[in-house]
Amino acid sequence: MVSSDIIGSLKPMRIMDLQMSIGSICTLIVLAHLVSANVNVTDLMKTYISVCGPGYTCYNWSATVRTPGDQWKSNICPECSCEEDCFQKRTCCPDEYFLRPYSVYKSIFINYPAFFTKQRKVPQMYAIVTSCSVKSESTHKNECENEASPAVILKRPPVTSKATNNSYANRACAYCHREKKEDLHDWQIITDNNCMYEGTILYFSSYEEILSYAINASCVLLYSPYYTLPAMEKIAHIPALQDLCNVSGTWKEMDYNIQKACESSYDLRYRSYSNIFCAMCNPIYFEQNVSKMSSCNLTGEWFEYDEDLRNS
Repeated sequence: MVSSDIIGSLKPMRIMDLQMSIGSICTLIVLAHLVSANVNVTDLMKTYISVCGPGYTCYNWSATVRTPGDQWKSNICPECSCEEDCFQKRTCCPDEYFLRPYSVYKSIFINYPAFFTKQRKVPQMYAIVTSCSVKSESTHKNECENEASPAVILKRPPVTSKATNNSYANRACAYCHREKKEDLHDWQIITDNNCMYEGTILYFSSYEEILSYAINASCVLLYSPYYTLPAMEKIAHIPALQDLCNVSGTWKEMDYNIQKACESSYDLRYRSYSNIFCAMCNPIYFEQNVSKMSSCNLTGEWFEYDEDLRNS
């Protein structure tokens, strides 16, 4: 799927699949000091539980996280799930979610002409793993994380694992997380109607020729998962939810783990934020000399308008 402006103008191309060797999958969870590729989950849960209480988690963190003695649930945080289908339903509790490889919403394109960018035609984004753990094999870690040219991206398509339902920027990223080769499926390349109608682009024999033609003819070339793959697409909200930290300018003490959690593909919505962590890093703040409020919704947190309450 692509944004509504160009959803009808992009079609799949048939380009040969690329295969690379992928190691076997192995997951080890140690709650005592759990660190994913981008987030220290233990430290993240310390902050989360101090705000929400342990009742909004899937695992027992009492050995490493001091929990409020009289507060099982704060009643201000969103209800969440520990069921296996919580990933598809987007309802997972954060500790369950961040035990998986860290992912962000992004689109992967090979060529995206300035014409489309100026018209604010944004490609559909998907939850994609773009990083490896510190201990990953260096060759695959570099291939996964380093910025690549369009020519390289054309040769290294994103993949989705039908075993774990995770999507990766390329097979090297999947290798870092020990996915099996037979479980990985390449994404397809889609292009715009003008290039598709001309048909020329389908008959080139090399990646270099395809890319050269796409650039000269201002063709869109981007990756999209086949509809049979369990890739997780980003949902568009109107108005858009806040998914960045300190937009409010009121976040006084930066917390790396909170920021990474906010900017991740974890999208259990909380009020006008994409997740609870984005609310944490955009705190409501008033100057000390403000003694009282004389009008409604100064905080921006009033979502259900009540005229009787306003008039009172």
